Amino acid sequence: MSEQTEYRYVFLDERGIPRVGKFAMTVAQLATGHVHHGWSAQELHWQYPDLAIAEIHSALAYYYDHQKTIDAQRAAEDVLAESLAKESSGPSRAQLEERLSTTPPRRSASQ
Repeated sequence: MSEQTEYRYVFLDERGIPRVGKFAMTVAQLATGHVHHGWSAQELHWQYPDLAIAEIHSALAYYYDHQKTIDAQRAAEDVLAESLAKESSGPSRAQLEERLSTTPPRRSASQ
């Protein structure tokens, strides 16, 4: 169940995450493109053609009115992602490269 906000095209999903558009892109995703990559609303539209310019402007207005909260949520997500990556039990890139360098080449079936 989603909840409409006072911003025409922005709604909150069941977890309270602000989203926009028929594919429910997060406002934080659009804000990252705008703030960190310097993309204008036109550039965001080019990157995400399924969003109308009005939807993008509405999402950016929502972001700037709630910037501290959204930035804090993104920072917390980044910390969680880093900790999960460190806990990963898979081999590191260096370990995979070592395996490749010590593995003899395979022979094809025709040899």
